[in-house]
Amino acid sequence: NKGEAREGDKSGAIKVRKWKTALEAVGKKIDDDQKQIHKEIDATRRHIAATLDAWRDEVRQPVTDWEKAEEDRVNKIKADLAELQWVIDDHVERPSEVVRERLLEVQEEPITEERFAEYTEAAKELWGKAVAALEAKLAATEKREAAAAELAKLRTEAEERAAKEREEAIRREAEEKAKRDAEAAALAERERAERAEREKAEAEERAARAEQEAKAKAEAD
Repeated sequence: NKGEAREGDKSGAIKVRKWKTALEAVGKKIDDDQKQIHKEIDATRRHIAATLDAWRDEVRQPVTDWEKAEEDRVNKIKADLAELQWVIDDHVERPSEVVRERLLEVQEEPITEERFAEYTEAAKELWGKAVAALEAKLAATEKREAAAAELAKLRTEAEERAAKEREEAIRREAEEKAKRDAEAAALAERERAERAEREKAEAEERAARAEQEAKAKAEAD
């Protein structure tokens, strides 16, 4: 009957649900197991890769050390070559003592194959240019300093002559002033003497006239 059929359907649905739950549990376990396997595989792979990288670096270390030493050697040579090039390109004016000292330093620097290896020819060429540049600079500097010294000497001599000329002019002016003052004083003295002489003569003349007038009056009286 229909009631029994419904009960049967209901019981079957419960069984299916249980089967589903059981299957999902089995599937999850399988999935978890697979994930664990993948994790272990990845960990093993990373370990193997790290180990192989370490072995690779260890095996290659002598080559790496040689490459580093070779790089340092070449950089040192290039730095020395750059120093020579700087000497050639340097146009800053310096005292001749400094230029001469630098020239001696460059001339004493050894240009050997042991030092420059495959760059020896380039080093010799730069060294020759550097020496020539310093020699030319030294000659120009000495010439410039000699001209400056001569100019300073001429300026000093001119200043000394000007000072002497000023002193001589002052001395002559003082002498001329003293002479003018003496002449003015002598002239004033002569004028005073002449005036005194005139005044004396005039006084004597007045006295003589007064005496004559008194005498004439006495005779008239």
